[in-house]
Amino acid sequence: MSNRNKNYADVLSDITKDYIETLKSEITRLRVEKAQLINKQHEILGQLDLAREQRDKYYQMTEKLEKKISVLEEQNEGL
Repeated sequence: MSNRNKNYADVLSDITKDYIETLKSEITRLRVEKAQLINKQHEILGQLDLAREQRDKYYQMTEKLEKKISVLEEQNEGL
C-alpha cells in the first residue's frame, strides 16, 4: 500500500512539475507577446504623429493657396 502511495505521490509531483513548467512557458510567451504589442503601439503612435504633421502641412498649404487665390481674384476684379 505504501508503495502505491509513493507512486501516486511521484506521479502527482511529476504532474505538478510539468504544470509549473507549462505555466512558466505560457508566462514567457505572454511577456513576449506584450512586448510585441507595446512595440506595435509605439509604431502606430509614431505613424499617427507623422499623419498629424502631414495634415497640418496640408492645411497650411491650403490656407496659403486660398490667400493667393483671393489676391489674384482681387487683382482680376481691378482690371
